Amino acid sequence: MTKKKMTFLAVTAVAVIGISGGAVYAYNYQQEQTRQEQVKIEQEKKEAAEKAERERAAEAKAEIEKQLDTIEQNMKALYANEDMKMPADGLTQDKIDAVQKELDAFKETYGADPDASKEQAARFESLEKEFQYIPAMFEIVGTYGSLYPEGQLAVPGDDANHLLTKMKTSLEALKTSKPDFYSEYMGKVDEAQNALAGQQAVREAVFMIYDKETGAMVDGVTREQYQDVLEAVNGLPENTLKAELLGYLPTVEQTLTAQEEAERKAAQESQQRKQASGNGTGSQVSNSDGGTSSGYTEGETYSGNEDSWSGGSEYYSSGGSEPSGESSTVGGAEEEIPPKDQIGYMGEEYQSWTGTITGGGEIKGGGTWEGGTW
Repeated sequence: MTKKKMTFLAVTAVAVIGISGGAVYAYNYQQEQTRQEQVKIEQEKKEAAEKAERERAAEAKAEIEKQLDTIEQNMKALYANEDMKMPADGLTQDKIDAVQKELDAFKETYGADPDASKEQAARFESLEKEFQYIPAMFEIVGTYGSLYPEGQLAVPGDDANHLLTKMKTSLEALKTSKPDFYSEYMGKVDEAQNALAGQQAVREAVFMIYDKETGAMVDGVTREQYQDVLEAVNGLPENTLKAELLGYLPTVEQTLTAQEEAERKAAQESQQRKQASGNGTGSQVSNSDGGTSSGYTEGETYSGNEDSWSGGSEYYSSGGSEPSGESSTVGGAEEEIPPKDQIGYMGEEYQSWTGTITGGGEIKGGGTWEGGTW
């Protein structure tokens, strides 16, 4: 092979190699370009997906926040003010149940949702905790309302004691979390207990004038006592205790009225006897010595219905003259008799007696006469 031919072959080989190498390079370049394009596309897809996820998560968080806002607003509506210290005046069980359903639904939907932030989870827990006070407060308000339907304690006795004890127990659980509510309603409980004690005092007062076992008035009761008790019972609120106590009092009223009528009749009869005795006759009483008594003197007691005198003394001048030294009353007229030391003569006789002198001049009941001269 000549030198020239060898050179040609060498050049040709180099050319072939160059062409082949260029082709390989071009292929590799194209592949790299394709790969880079694919990477770019994948990156864009990834970024788009991430963006979409972020947007979805943001929307989910926004929806969660919206639900929490709704629950919180509905819960605040259960209170009188947004500070959530006191329950609303128009609070009903239906309103409480509605908020409870919202809490349950939220917990079921978002309770394990990874989209919820820690802050949202903490907020939900706070709302749940706040809500638990509502039923307790509502029950206390309702219990108090049943005790005081019209501003007066209407539930008597053991029933009221049971309700008040229950209220106190519930209030103690709210002492720290709801201090304003606790203070207000604990004061109402104390007021109710005082009112209940007042009702009990009225009940006891009734049974001081009425014996429940015998169904009769207690001995010695006066009209004033009865009126005081009646006024106290009428001052009670309209409840079963008042109705019960009012049922006992007519017996006391009837018994007092009967006693008063008997006393009035006895007083009237006594007055009639006194009037009859004042108009009676028999102004002189014969004694056993033939003298006469012109009435009764100091120490005597006259019984008008028997026309008699009990105990006393009379003085007579000799021969059965008028008594002296005393004053006598006969038929309501008093006659003056000069004292014995003013008579002016001696030998006067006197008569005295113990027992009862009848209208006929005799002594009833085993009494005795005495006679003498001074």
